Amino acid sequence: MIRKPLWKPNIEEIERTILTRFSKKIKDNYKLHDTKYSTLHKWSIENPDLFWKEVWRDCNVLSSKTWDKVINVTDFNTKFSVDSSDWFD
Repeated sequence: MIRKPLWKPNIEEIERTILTRFSKKIKDNYKLHDTKYSTLHKWSIENPDLFWKEVWRDCNVLSSKTWDKVINVTDFNTKFSVDSSDWFD
């Protein structure tokens, strides 16, 4: 039995999503080859500090202090856990 989705967005709806807008911004700013989710995902894994910096900016996060570094990439890549990484330090 082939299952069909209950609903599938049309092209216009997809183009209006926040994720599509964010993917386009990342593609343009970092010279990615397309705006596919898989491309954004791969880039975010390879560049967690840049990804989270862009998420912070895109979401207009307000904070009581500024940060210099998003994450310690060495810790992130070798032993990721809540205890081992400092975020937005």
